[in-house]
Amino acid sequence: MPAPVLISTLTLSLEAVDYECQLSNARIETSNSETTVKTFCGNYTSNDETYALVLEGYQDWGSVDSLCDLLWTSAEAETTLTALMTIGGVDFTCEASGRKPPAGGAAGDPLNFTITLPIQGAITKA
Repeated sequence: MPAPVLISTLTLSLEAVDYECQLSNARIETSNSETTVKTFCGNYTSNDETYALVLEGYQDWGSVDSLCDLLWTSAEAETTLTALMTIGGVDFTCEASGRKPPAGGAAGDPLNFTITLPIQGAITKA
């Protein structure tokens, strides 16, 4: 039996800028929902799959290529961000909607954030 492959690193870029050093967690989540419509001609079922890019990290407001500033600006402009996540040599590319991250936190603690960015359209895997 082959040994398991344990991957402990990933890279994440948004708009071609690397941000993995600001992040402690980055993942693509999938959500599935099934809808059944009953008509006089029978039942019809549709499956709806949605995706989100979930980021957890540390606030970097005002720094060069700030992730928090990028997310805020994208949210205000209502634009999507091109995301590229590489895990074990496999690239996942998608368009994620910008959202405003939280600002601030408790005294004495690192200022962190968690944000969920809805993915628009499909995710490509290469």
